[in-house]
Amino acid sequence: MRLKRVERVLARTGLSALCGVLPLWFSSVVCAERIIQINGEVHPRLQAALSKAIETRLGMKLQAILPSRGQSFPAIVEEAMNKGYDLAFGSYLVWYLEQGALVPLDAYIQRDRLRLEPMGNLVSAMRVNTTIYHLPLLVSPMITIFNAELFRMSGLQYPSKGWQWGDFRLASRKIRVQGAYNGVYGAVFNNAIWGTMLMETGKHPLDADESTLEYTLDILIDILVEDRSAFYDVPRDYRNWRPSTLFIDGKAGMQIATLSYALPFASQTRVQWGIGPIPALPSGDNASASFVYSIGILAASKRQREAWEVVRFLASQQGAQVLASAGWAMPAYRTKQVLDEWARAVTGKDDFVGLDTLLDLRLVFEGRQYGTTGVEFVYGTLPNQLRRLVDGEISREELLHIVRVERDRRRSQVSR
Repeated sequence: MRLKRVERVLARTGLSALCGVLPLWFSSVVCAERIIQINGEVHPRLQAALSKAIETRLGMKLQAILPSRGQSFPAIVEEAMNKGYDLAFGSYLVWYLEQGALVPLDAYIQRDRLRLEPMGNLVSAMRVNTTIYHLPLLVSPMITIFNAELFRMSGLQYPSKGWQWGDFRLASRKIRVQGAYNGVYGAVFNNAIWGTMLMETGKHPLDADESTLEYTLDILIDILVEDRSAFYDVPRDYRNWRPSTLFIDGKAGMQIATLSYALPFASQTRVQWGIGPIPALPSGDNASASFVYSIGILAASKRQREAWEVVRFLASQQGAQVLASAGWAMPAYRTKQVLDEWARAVTGKDDFVGLDTLLDLRLVFEGRQYGTTGVEFVYGTLPNQLRRLVDGEISREELLHIVRVERDRRRSQVSR
């Protein structure tokens, strides 16, 4: 009874905010339990690391609420608002923005002088006009993971800043020629490769200009059809399909994939491997299209001040180290100290070839402004039609015609 009276006094005097500042042993006795609900795609390892850190450092309990499988994005937002969740986390916060479900963060950021420089240009992708509504926490950029042994055997320099798709083609061809008798390919491409190349411009593939569309297709034709130096890992039937293990088996020189996919994947191989940037288009530098996992405060939350405490902590150097310790996607707060800790958590090693590359990557937000129709174009239309060309069913001109018609149809659907 006496403890309840203390709680009421703290609340009436406005001192309840001290519950997040006072030592945990004290706040756990005199303060009501503070629970923060976060709605989104929180990986189990990430959830465990965040829950422990937030309870220890902020005196709050984090309750992660995962969206139901198959639930649409609009339904996820509606549920979060109706139930008054506090935070939204994931790679699809654009859906929350469209529904006006996120709180502007600029006043909080300026008041607490939150340092955003280590997040680079990703912060600008979180803005609507000049207002910031969410902050990037984790990023999974597209990178080139390479077999260092095959590169050395073929007399090639490791992929590094400034290399272009023409360099990639030459490396793929040379590795294939060198190891063809052992069934070695120069590269492995997955179903996102064409869309990944188009996203290097910083635009969605549905907005790609004609010259970029044709240039990227011609590079893929050179590698997949003319040289036949790469394995195209896109099946005609996905029902019994398993991803290629050519890289794991030491039978491929390179593979382009998201970082969160590539590193655990590469750690299964016994060969020495490294990381390089994705090759650059002639018009720009090595810009890496990225999946960005961000966090925002929901407008329906009744605990917005406490929610900001969580956001502020996770967007700091200390929070980034907690994110790094989970060994999942790369922290958006990129300092050498944070990335070293993250690399150890992911690989169990103190370093690997190309770790410094990750500090220099120019990240571009792949964006989801076209929603489901955009996803279907990138992961359905582009790879499936490219598969038909590789199999000799259609010509280059026929493929470009199909893609243009489908692009225009999907863009008109969105504009309506």
